[in-house]
Parts: sequence; C-alpha cells; structure tokens
Amino acid sequence: VAGSEDLDELIELLGTIGTVYEDYLNNPKAAFDAWYRALAHDVTRSSSREKVDALAETCDCWAELVEKLSALQTELSSDTEAAIIVAKHMAQIYEEKLNEPEKAIEALRSVYELDSNDLEAIQGLDRLYEVLQKWQDLADILHTEIDIAEDDDARLNSYYRLGAVQEMYLENYEEAVNCYNEMHLIVPGQPEAIESLIRIFSAGHCCAAIAEILEAH
Repeated sequence: VAGSEDLDELIELLGTIGTVYEDYLNNPKAAFDAWYRALAHDVTRSSSREKVDALAETCDCWAELVEKLSALQTELSSDTEAAIIVAKHMAQIYEEKLNEPEKAIEALRSVYELDSNDLEAIQGLDRLYEVLQKWQDLADILHTEIDIAEDDDARLNSYYRLGAVQEMYLENYEEAVNCYNEMHLIVPGQPEAIESLIRIFSAGHCCAAIAEILEAH
C-alpha cells in the first residue's frame, strides 16, 4: 500500500484488503480500518463511506469514527468541498447513531460557516433547533430560509413558521406581526396570516400596527 502512487489503485487496494479482512479473516475491525484509510484518501467516494458506515455498525465503533472524521476535517480545512462532506458525515452520525444532537448542530454549523447557502445544512439545523427548542437559533435559520427560498410557497411557509416562533416562544410580537404582514404582502388576504394577526390583536399586542394592516386589507 505504501508504495502505491496512483490514487485509484491505492483505494482499490485498500478496499481489497478490507474485503479480505471482512469476508475471509472474520475481522470486521481490521476491515473497518482499511476502508477508513480508503475514505480518508478521497472523501468524495460514496462507496468507501458506505463500507465504513456498515462496518462501524457491525463493530459498534461510531464514536471512534467521528473522532477520526473530526481529525480529518481539520486536515482538510483548506479544501472546502471535502471539509463539508466530512462535517455532514459527522452530523449524521452524531444525530442518528450517537444521539448527540448538540454535536450534530456543531458539525452542521461548521458547514453553514463554509457555505451559508448549503440547503442540507440549513434544513438539518432547522430540524435540530426545533427538536431542542432553541427558538432564537431557529428564528435565525428561518431568516436564512426566507432569503434563499426559491418560490412564494417556500417563502410563505418560512414566514409563517418564523412568525409562530416569534409569537409563541420568543414573545416578540412586533416581529411576529412583521412576518404575518409579509405573508399578506405575498398573497393578499392570506388566511393564516390574517388569522394570526387577529389572534395577536385580540391578545392586546401591537394593536395599532395590526389595525393599520387589517384596515388596508
């Protein structure tokens, strides 16, 4: 292996070693180590990742894998695409295998810092912030979703969710009214927006602003 200079040849050789350990020597941990070495040489190869994950499941060595991936991410800091791939892999393991959502968030935040338009990272952060009831963080990421929304339906949904977070969890009624008004501006008379504005008005919040909106409606 050490003498191989061609990347494809090296990865194929490491894969063969992994297969021998797994299928013929009944040593899944050694197979895992070989396949991880293959993955580390080229993190873009899904076939290597799939084998590493399958063997991590067999060996129950997910904690070891994320530790390796964390070190690899540091090594790949100058290669944005590769670093993002590794961070997403870590996030998935933390969330789905290790039940450590805070660390999954940390991994996805590193993706977001590298590419603030990465939809997979944004959606993952949205999901985890809601599960952990991190309402201000959820509000912040919903602002991003509004900014990158590709159509009015997506924008309406994000404004509605943001308005609900501001109203019900952050008790920022002014911002909630702004969100519902934005929905009304996208689709005049939008039912959920009007219903939400009336609810806030009935509770005695932002009455003047809401009255102006509803009067115009």
